[in-house]
Amino acid sequence: GLFLFGIIFGAVVREKVNDGLVAASKVCGPHDDSYEAWRTNTGSDSPPKYKYFYAFEAENAKAYLEQIPTNPQSLTLNMTGPYVMQQFDTKFDIHFSEAMDSATYK
Repeated sequence: GLFLFGIIFGAVVREKVNDGLVAASKVCGPHDDSYEAWRTNTGSDSPPKYKYFYAFEAENAKAYLEQIPTNPQSLTLNMTGPYVMQQFDTKFDIHFSEAMDSATYK
């Protein structure tokens, strides 16, 4: 009983939190309070947005590419990173649909 309650309660809470996040981030037009924060994240009060990149180096690329079928070799990869960049976005040429339920921008 308690286990089942935990599963159902967790699912309901996740759904309500998700619905609240979607509603809070929805922008219906240029006069909404959150419009400027949606349009750009370059303001001093904007939360930072980051991109994480990883690079892979093939340690034995030549041997792997020149292998013969009777002596197969696995490719050995070395991962480096993360390399982190802060990303700044600004939307331009914003046009809202007539129903105000979608927007296009560059």
